[in-house]
Amino acid sequence: MRKMNNVSYQLDTNIKQVYRNHAEAHQLAIDCITASKRFVIDFIAFISQEYATWQTIGFNKKEAWRVVCQIVRQIFEDLESAHMLARHV
Repeated sequence: MRKMNNVSYQLDTNIKQVYRNHAEAHQLAIDCITASKRFVIDFIAFISQEYATWQTIGFNKKEAWRVVCQIVRQIFEDLESAHMLARHV
């Protein structure tokens, strides 16, 4: 989590420098970073919960992790598909 704090500090510092004369753009950038941080934290929690769930229903560690990896891979494939569709709208 320390590295996340370093990245967060660097991003916040860069946003302040780049958008110091543009209040609306500055706030939009801060809002986007905040939403991104929240997504990463929630996604890590989701992965942990899924892993625990698969173990609870009887999968061993390796099997549970394999299922979670498949789920995560599918999520990112779906996001990529949505991104590609949005490009052509």
